[in-house]
Amino acid sequence: FAVYSALRIIQPATPSSLAQTVGMKQPTLSNHLRRMEQRRHLRRRAHPHDGRSSILSLTRHRSLTRGPPGAQRAAGALAARRAPGGAPTGREGLLRRPVSVRPPCRPPLTSVKTFLDTRPSEARYAGAFLRPTASRPVVGHERTRMTQLASPSPSVDRPDRFDRSRVDRFEVRRGELADAALETLGELGYARTSLREIAHKTEFSHGVLHYYFRDKNELITYCVRRSKEHCVTRYDEILASAASADDLAELFAEALTETMRVDTSTHRLWYDMRTQAMFEEGLRPTVVDIDRQLEAMISRVVNHYAVLRGRPLRVSQAMAYAVFDGLFETCLMRHIAGDECAAPRLRAESAQLLPMLVAD
Repeated sequence: FAVYSALRIIQPATPSSLAQTVGMKQPTLSNHLRRMEQRRHLRRRAHPHDGRSSILSLTRHRSLTRGPPGAQRAAGALAARRAPGGAPTGREGLLRRPVSVRPPCRPPLTSVKTFLDTRPSEARYAGAFLRPTASRPVVGHERTRMTQLASPSPSVDRPDRFDRSRVDRFEVRRGELADAALETLGELGYARTSLREIAHKTEFSHGVLHYYFRDKNELITYCVRRSKEHCVTRYDEILASAASADDLAELFAEALTETMRVDTSTHRLWYDMRTQAMFEEGLRPTVVDIDRQLEAMISRVVNHYAVLRGRPLRVSQAMAYAVFDGLFETCLMRHIAGDECAAPRLRAESAQLLPMLVAD
C-alpha cells in the first residue's frame, strides 16, 4: 500500500521516482505495478520528454473503493482530489476536514539512505551473533573478531559506499562515450549521423548509446558543449603570459591556427550544429549559450590587447566576435578543402586584425 499512497503524493510519478520514494528496488516495484495493472488500478501513459519512461497514475476503478484499508485510503485521496464542486461527504469529507480534527497520520516513509545512516554498528551485530552461550562456546576466530570490534582502530575517514554518487559515474560514462563518438560525428556531420551509425563505427553497442543519450541531438549537443568547455579557456594562459600587445597578437594567432589544424573535426561539427539550429528547435538553446561563451572569450582577448596598447576599442564585443568567427570559418572551410594556404592566412590575418579593432 506504500505504492498506492506514493502515487497520490508524486505528480507526475515515474517508475524511477516512485522507487526512490518508497525505498524499493526497481524489479520489486515492477512486480507491484504489473499486479496493479492486472487489477486495473494503474494507468500508464507515455512520458512527454523521455521515451524510455512513463507516467503512472491511479485509476478510478470501483474495486479500489472496496479493497483493504490501504487501498481505500488511496482511493479516498484520489476521489477528494478529483471530486467536482459541492459539499464533500464520506471519505472526501474526512480528507477535507481541518487539520485539527483529522485522525493522526502515519509517519512518512523512511528512505533507503536514511535507514542506512541509522543502522546499528557492526559491533552491535557482532555482539548479537557472536555472544557465547552454554551450548555454544566461542571459537578462536570469533574471539579474535570480537576483540577487534571491542577495541576499534583510530578513526579513519573511510568513504561510505552508499555515499558514492550515481550521477557522477553516469556523467563519467557519458563523457567516455562522447569522446569516442566525436570523431565519427565530425566525419559524417549532423545529417548523416545516427546512434546506430555511431555504434557501428565505435566499440559501443547501439543499446549502450541509447541508454546514456536519448537521441542524436542530445549526443551531439553533449559532445559540442564538452569540447567548447575547453575551448573557451584556451587563451587564458596566453593572456597571463603576454608581456606586450605584439606578443599577445602573435601568440593568439598561433593558438588560433593550431586549433584549426588539430581540432578540425570538432570545429566542423560546431558549425554544422549551428547551421542545423536554424531548423532544429532543440539545438537552439545550446547553440546560443555556446555562442555567448565564445563571444566572451574573444572579448577577453580583444580587451586585454586594448589595455596593453593603452587605447580604447572602436568596435563592440559582438562585432569583434563576428569578425574573428567569420575569418576562422572561412579559413576552416578552405583547410578542409585541402588549401595549404588556409593556415598561414589565418595566422597572418588574425594578427593583423587585432590592431584594426583598437582606436588609433
